[in-house]
Amino acid sequence: MPILKRALAARNTPEALYRDLASRLRDATLPTTPGWYGGDERALTPTERLVGAAKALGLRTEPFGEFARVYSERLYSTRSGTEIVRPYEDALREFRRLPRWRRFLGAINPTSVLLPLKRKLARRASRAHPTTPPEVARRRRSGR
Repeated sequence: MPILKRALAARNTPEALYRDLASRLRDATLPTTPGWYGGDERALTPTERLVGAAKALGLRTEPFGEFARVYSERLYSTRSGTEIVRPYEDALREFRRLPRWRRFLGAINPTSVLLPLKRKLARRASRAHPTTPPEVARRRRSGR
């Protein structure tokens, strides 16, 4: 698993770097950790997700907040000149302050690889087998 996770982050796109950092934090955060928020993480902003997980792990939140700010800026700005690798490396440096055993357990945790795959397969299955039969969908569109 660690090799696959590194390969996903090696793309060096903002999305790949964000996914890598978020998955490292999620994998290292145990559900029994005080302050672990769990739930539907897709409803959280990048800042809330990264800073919340860093706080739950007892790490300084500034590097993760800075990375989330730069990442969001890259997403919503027409300018793409913002440097994203340096804040990513700063956040990784802070992540490496975790005890080695915790990082090791997070590295072999397959959740960050399997969860997106599960979501992708569910989307694909819902497109292949829509819940609404075509006849009902046509009637709804025509107003009958």
